[in-house]
Amino acid sequence: MDQQIIHQPSAAAEDLVYLAQGTAWVLEGRLALDNPGASDGPAHPIRPRALVHEDLDCRFVLGHPARHQAVVVRSTAGGYEVAIHGTRDPTGTALGTFGTAPVPIGWATPDHVLLGLRGEDAALVENVILDVTGTRTVPDHLRGVNHLGSIDHDPDGHHPESTIITTAGIHPAHWRSYRGGAAGRLQRLGPHVPTDLPVAIGNAADGRILRERLYFLDDLHGAVDVYSTRTDGAGPITRHTRFTGLGATSLHRSKDRLVVGSAGRAWILDPGAESLIAVSVPTRPSPESPLMADAGSPLGPAEWVVAEDRSQDGRTVLLARTATEVFVHGLDPAGQQCHTLQVPGLRDHHVDHLVTAAGRTVVSSDVAGVAEVLTDGSLRWLSTVRCHRRGRPALRPDGELVAWTEETGNRGASLHVVDLTSGEQTHLEVPGTHLGAPAFTREGELVFSARPVSPWAGTASPLEGVERWCSLAAEDTVLQARSGRVDVRADPGERPGPAQAVPSRRPHPRAVLEQVLHLASFFPGGAAGGAALGVPEGRVTEELRGLAGRVRDREDLALLVRCALREIGQSHAGLRDHAEHTEHAVPAADGGSADLLTRLRHHSRSVLASEAEYLVVPDVSTSGYAAVRDLCRRWRGNRPLVLDLRYNSGGQLADHLAALLTHMLQRSAAARVAGSAVIPLIEGPDRAVVLINESTGSGGEHLAALLSEHPRATVLGRRTVGAGTGFHRRWDLGWDFSITLPQYRLGGSPSRWALENRGLSPDREHPSCPTAGVGLDDALLQDTLREVRAGAGPQTTTTERGCR
Repeated sequence: MDQQIIHQPSAAAEDLVYLAQGTAWVLEGRLALDNPGASDGPAHPIRPRALVHEDLDCRFVLGHPARHQAVVVRSTAGGYEVAIHGTRDPTGTALGTFGTAPVPIGWATPDHVLLGLRGEDAALVENVILDVTGTRTVPDHLRGVNHLGSIDHDPDGHHPESTIITTAGIHPAHWRSYRGGAAGRLQRLGPHVPTDLPVAIGNAADGRILRERLYFLDDLHGAVDVYSTRTDGAGPITRHTRFTGLGATSLHRSKDRLVVGSAGRAWILDPGAESLIAVSVPTRPSPESPLMADAGSPLGPAEWVVAEDRSQDGRTVLLARTATEVFVHGLDPAGQQCHTLQVPGLRDHHVDHLVTAAGRTVVSSDVAGVAEVLTDGSLRWLSTVRCHRRGRPALRPDGELVAWTEETGNRGASLHVVDLTSGEQTHLEVPGTHLGAPAFTREGELVFSARPVSPWAGTASPLEGVERWCSLAAEDTVLQARSGRVDVRADPGERPGPAQAVPSRRPHPRAVLEQVLHLASFFPGGAAGGAALGVPEGRVTEELRGLAGRVRDREDLALLVRCALREIGQSHAGLRDHAEHTEHAVPAADGGSADLLTRLRHHSRSVLASEAEYLVVPDVSTSGYAAVRDLCRRWRGNRPLVLDLRYNSGGQLADHLAALLTHMLQRSAAARVAGSAVIPLIEGPDRAVVLINESTGSGGEHLAALLSEHPRATVLGRRTVGAGTGFHRRWDLGWDFSITLPQYRLGGSPSRWALENRGLSPDREHPSCPTAGVGLDDALLQDTLREVRAGAGPQTTTTERGCR
C-alpha cells in the first residue's frame, strides 16, 4: 500500500499531477505506461517532482487533459495566486490574484479554465474564466456561468457543446447515499440554454466526455462509483468501478484514459480495456511527520483525550479512552505520568467533562449523568438523568461540593448542588431564567450566571436581557439552593473560571479516527426510521484504519476525518478547520463582484416587487426574525406575499417565524357600521408563495415545510438540502480541528419528520439555468408572477355556533 496520501489527482497529458503535504507534484509519463500500477524499476525510474519550488502553500492543482500544463492555486501574502505551470519544464505564468481561494472546476475549452469563487453562501459559486494564453477572451456561451461543479468539452471535437454538472450543494463524494436537494444534474450546454440529459441519476458529479461516452460519478449502488452513458443521455447506464468501501472522490480525464481519486489514492481507468489499475506513487523521502510523533504524550497511539483538568497544585488529570476502554491518567506538573486508573463503568457512556480538586475527580455526560470516580476505578453516581444539555461541573477547592447545570428542554437550565461528603443534594430552578457557568471562588463561594430566556422560543433563540451574576455563600450552600435564597452580586468583579487548561496535545491519527467513530455511535441520526449514526464494522472501517496509517500532515488528517464523516451519511456532520487562512480583501481578477447572492436577490426584487410584497429571509435566526418582525409591523392591505427562502442558512426559530407568518395569512378583522360597507381593520396577504432551492437548509427547510401545510401557501423552486437533524455542540479533535454531529431528530409534523437526507419537494419544480447569470431563476420568477396574479387559493372556512 502507498505510504503517502495524495490529493486531487488529475492528468496533464500522460503525466499525473497531485497535491501532497501542501506541494503540487508531477509523475512524468505515468499514464503512458502499459501498466500504470507497475512498481518502479530500471525500465521506468519515475520519481515525483515538485511543480512549485517556492515555499508556498498549494491549495489546488488541476492538469490539462491534453497538454503538459497544470493550473496551481497557491496562498500568498496578498491573497491566492493562480498560475499555469509546465509539467515538463519549470516555467510558470501567473494568471491572476483573488481574495478568496478559487477552485479549479475544469477546462471549459482547450484554452479556458473555469474557476469557482465562493460567495456569501458556501453553497453559492460564482465562476471566473481565465484564458491560458493571456488574451482573456471569454466565449460568449460561458459568460455569467454559475452554480457549476464541473465542466468538460469533447476532446475530439465531435460534440461542440460542453457537458456540465450543477452541484450547488454537496458533492456525492462527501455524503453516502445523500438524497437531498443537493443532488447534481447532468446537463448539456448548448448555444442558448442548458438542457437536462434524459438519464436516471442519483447525485451525479464530475462529468467527463471520452470516446463517445459521458462518464460521471454517482452513488446509485451505495459507494460512489464511475458510470457512463451516451453523450445524449440515451441508452443504458454502465457501471465501471466497484468501490465497495469509501468510494471515488474525483474524476478527471487525459487524452484516452480517466483518472479516478479514491481516499488518498489514484486509479487509472481505461474504458477500452475495461481495466482499473491503482497508480503506484513512490514515497518521497521527507522529515518525520509531526502527526506521527507522540510529542512526549503518555497516551498510546490508539488513545485520545476526552476531557482534562488541572488542580491548584499543578497536577493534571486526563480522561482518555480507546475504542473499548476508558482510563484516568494522573500527570505531575512536568507532564510525566504518575498513575493510570482503568474505569470500566464509563466504557459504554459518552463522557463530556472532567473536573478535579483535592484528590476527587468528577465526570459528567449528557447521556449518562454525573459521577464521582473513586480511587479503585468504580463510580459513585450523583445523577443518572439524561438531559438535553448538561454544563461543565464545578468542584469546590476542598473537593466537598460539586455543582452543575442541566437543561432538559428549551425552558432554561437549573442549578444542581451535591455535597460529596454527606451525599445531600438539591437543585435551584428559576422559571424563565437560564442558570449557567457555575464556578467556585477560592473562598468556597458558588458563583453562577442568571439570564432571562426568550418568552417565545426559550433557549432555542439567543438569550435575551442582561446577564446577572448570583452567588451562594460558602456556608450552607446546599440549604440556600434548596430555599432559593441567592444573592445577586451588584459588583461581580471577575468571574472565577475553570482550572488552568492543559496545553493542547497532538493526538495520533488513529486516535482521531477512533474518536470520530466513537462519537458517531452515541447519537441518533435523522434518517427515516431513526437509524443510528456510526460507521459499521467491516470493509469501510478497515479502509479508514488503513488510511490512518498513511497520514502525514493536517491535509491528510482532514481527508481521513471527512471520509469517516461521509460514511455517517447524515446532514450537519462536518469538519471545521480552525486554522484556515484568513480571506484577503483582494478584488477578483475580472474586476467583478464576488457577491453573486446579493445580485440575485436584487434581480428577484426588481421582477416581483410591483406585483407582490417580496421578502428575503436569509436565515431563521436573528436576521430572519428581524425581517419577519418588521414585515408584520409595517404590513398594510392584502397584497400577495412572496417569501424567498432560497439560500436560507437555517437557525433555531423556524416554529416562531412560521407562527408569525401563519397568523398574517389568517388575520382578517373587519368592522361593519349599520348602513355602511365593511371596513377592513387588520388585513393580511390573501396568498403566499414560498421560494426554495437546493441551498435552502436546516431551519429554513423546517420553515418552508410548516408553511407548505397552509392552504393559502404555494411552494415553488427545487428540492431543499435535506438537513432535518439538530445539533448544538462541537467536539475538539486536536490539531485545530473540530467536528459537528447530528444529535437528535427534528420534527413536529409529517412534512418535517421526513426532511433528513430527503429534503422538501416543492409543489412545482423549476430547474435553474446556470448560464443565465443573475437570471438563474427567471423561469421560477415568471411562474411566481403567474401564481400571485391568479387570485387567492383555497380558503379556510369558519363555522360559528350559537348567537350573541
